[in-house]
Amino acid sequence: MTVPEIEQPRQAKLTVITSAGRSEAHPLLVGTDFPLIREQEPNDGFHQAQPIASSQAIVGTTQADRDVDVFVLDGSPGDSVEVEVLAVPFGSALDSILTVYDASGNIIKANDDADLKSESPGSDSVLKFEIGQTGRFYICLQDAHDRGGPAHPWLINVRTTR
Repeated sequence: MTVPEIEQPRQAKLTVITSAGRSEAHPLLVGTDFPLIREQEPNDGFHQAQPIASSQAIVGTTQADRDVDVFVLDGSPGDSVEVEVLAVPFGSALDSILTVYDASGNIIKANDDADLKSESPGSDSVLKFEIGQTGRFYICLQDAHDRGGPAHPWLINVRTTR
C-alpha cells in the first residue's frame, strides 16, 4: 500500500477487495501531529516508565491482562498538558483509563471515558491538566476491564503548550 504525502494527519478508510468480495471500510490513521515513537517494554511502573517528549505521539499495545503502560514527562509551571488515547476508532478492544501522577505518587487527574460532548466520545480517554511546579509526571494507561493482548492497540497523543 502506498500512502500519499499529506500536510495534516487524518483518518482514511481502508477497503480490501479480493476475488471473494469487498471488506467493510476500516479506519486508518494517516500521519500524526507529533513525532511518533513506539512503546518500549518494560514500562509497567514508575521505575520502568518510558520517557517521552513534551509533544509526542506514542503507538503501542496493552499486551496482556492487567498490563499497565507508564510514561514519564518532565514539566514546568505554566505548562498545559493534554493526553488523548485513540483506540476505539481504529477497531481496538481497549477501554482505556488514563491516570496522571506527580513524582510523589499523588493522583493529579484521571479519566475513564471521554466526555460525550467532546469530539472523541466513547471509551477512549482524554484528560487535560496544568502543571503547577517543575517536576516529573507519570502518565499511566490501562484497560478498564484489565484485558490486554493483540486486539488492544492504541495511539496516545501528548500535547504540551505554555
